[in-house]
Amino acid sequence: MQLVSIMNHDLQGARFDLDIFSSLINHGENKVHIENTYEKHRWTVHIRYTHMELTHQQSHFGAVTKALKAHEMSDVCIQLKDSLLITLEVIDPRTNTLPPNRLELLRLLTLTLTTLYLKIPVNIHKSQHKDWNEDLKHTKQPGYELVPWNRDSQLKTGDRVYLKMTTGPEGTTRPGTVIKVMEKGVLCDFGLKTPYAIPFVQIRALERPIPKEQTSLSKAVGKTSKRNAPNLGL
Repeated sequence: MQLVSIMNHDLQGARFDLDIFSSLINHGENKVHIENTYEKHRWTVHIRYTHMELTHQQSHFGAVTKALKAHEMSDVCIQLKDSLLITLEVIDPRTNTLPPNRLELLRLLTLTLTTLYLKIPVNIHKSQHKDWNEDLKHTKQPGYELVPWNRDSQLKTGDRVYLKMTTGPEGTTRPGTVIKVMEKGVLCDFGLKTPYAIPFVQIRALERPIPKEQTSLSKAVGKTSKRNAPNLGL
């Protein structure tokens, strides 16, 4: 048997994962108790050990530290006499945005805790976009083709743009769909709560939707070619 979470790919989904699995741990036979505190920019995870579990505290401290190590933000795990205190910066206070890879860190931390304190295997699946409904919408969208991009390109609503920066607004790595063309840039939907204005100078590449008629024709040709392909025995 395996427990699987498919909550939304956002902070609320990450908080639900942490809360539900912490509750399962607290009601288990692991002789530890986890208490989570949520503030605007910071989450705190306090793991208290009983006397019987203190022998494992050092190894658990190493496992949690390893999970946090790959992400260069203000994340700290402190080993106290009979507990571990984890402090997570979930929102960058300087920009009030979600730092890059923050959701993946929260997923990895929650999986680390379940591995240490739960006897039942756990997996956490996340959608590519904010939630599974968004993923479904994207599967129904038309295909895209890469078109040459320069300052003279005539951007259109529905085009997708890729940015020169490694990460976009709120740390996203997804392309932005143009919803409005402006004088010096475009307003884009990145699958976040609000659209973002992107200057032309920040655009690295451009994709344009393939007309449905062309997509259908390509599929038909592909099927015909495959059906009529001779078997050469190679």
